[in-house]
Amino acid sequence: MTVLALETTPIEELTADDVRDFVAGRNVAESQTLEFKQEASSFARRRSIAALANAYGGTFVIGVVEEAHVAVALQLVPDCVEEANRLGQSVADAFTPPLVGLRIRGVPVEGDAGVVIARVPASPRRPHATSRQGEKDGLFVFVRRGLETRAVGMREVQDMTLAASSQAERVFARIAALRSPVQESRLSEPLQRRRPPFQIHLCAAPVTPVSLGRLDADRTLQAGEINFEGPFGPVVFRHLNGDWRPIYRGLQMKSSRKDLECISTLHADGACEIHFRASPLTIVRHDAGEDVSFYLNWLVGLQAARILWCEKIRAAVAEPQLEFALGDFLACDYERVTLNAGQRYEGDIGAMSVGAQAPDPGLFGDAGDVDRLLNAAVRDFYNLGGQAGPTEDVVFDLAPARRAWGL
Repeated sequence: MTVLALETTPIEELTADDVRDFVAGRNVAESQTLEFKQEASSFARRRSIAALANAYGGTFVIGVVEEAHVAVALQLVPDCVEEANRLGQSVADAFTPPLVGLRIRGVPVEGDAGVVIARVPASPRRPHATSRQGEKDGLFVFVRRGLETRAVGMREVQDMTLAASSQAERVFARIAALRSPVQESRLSEPLQRRRPPFQIHLCAAPVTPVSLGRLDADRTLQAGEINFEGPFGPVVFRHLNGDWRPIYRGLQMKSSRKDLECISTLHADGACEIHFRASPLTIVRHDAGEDVSFYLNWLVGLQAARILWCEKIRAAVAEPQLEFALGDFLACDYERVTLNAGQRYEGDIGAMSVGAQAPDPGLFGDAGDVDRLLNAAVRDFYNLGGQAGPTEDVVFDLAPARRAWGL
């Protein structure tokens, strides 16, 4: 297992063999985004986690002996799963402001003994401060610089705060710019038969600046089929294949049939968009009147496609921990859009009312966000129909879709 695999493999999938392989004569060295310790006090652990979050994010491993910043052996942590749980509980309220997206897991290697791994996001809410438990000496801010973790003074804290604020403003401005043409075109179209009965626009923008350079349609950017098992049966979405065409600083692909259209756009700055809309041809006339069907699998499939585009962009820029800010826009411009859960369920969830909805953007960071985002999409769909939706989250397996996308 290479260093890159250690930092990119979903934390839930790491195995004992992966851990053993990590120190098996590979001369794995600490880096700006990788730190390991043989053991550490509670404060030292919080310090290391905060330092990574205040810099570029990364992976923190407890249970590894190092010499001159190179991993040379394992010093297994007894009952590592329980130790990981204790660490998670101890850091839950240990940072100011709270750190979102931190994932911690114990990986057993010999019996219950193993290593504790923390996957730390590069936080858009930095700087994060922490204190020495039980001491009244105030809060400390730490940052990872090269191979070292060090405390920073008030001036640097102010600079980090201003930089984070500027970064957040830049990202949210980019989300607004991606969404604006869709909103404006919707309002410029007549409401009656020419405006799409409903449309969905999903976008994502990297939290830290990246560049895809001159985009090449043949450079592993082709989408595959979305096909995986969902909570209401298979999620199958086949509206993402077509021919790329160049646009200003990007590429665009359009897939359409007589009643549905899906436009995917990749931008040179790492932003991506998916615009899915129905045409008036989706209006079905029946004895009770007219309506348009909108399926749960469409919304979940679109959300999954956006996740996969983000993962494609990460691979293209070789930044496996790159975070994305997300923006959603959904508009209904027909008096009755029927919401259907899927083929295995009779009847519908309800009907979506006329209007537009634009939830605040969230974040897509590590693999743990996949289930959170897709379960949120399921609940959002029910909410559109006036229902609460499922109360328990389910696990989504995107492995088949990832293989189809070459990930």
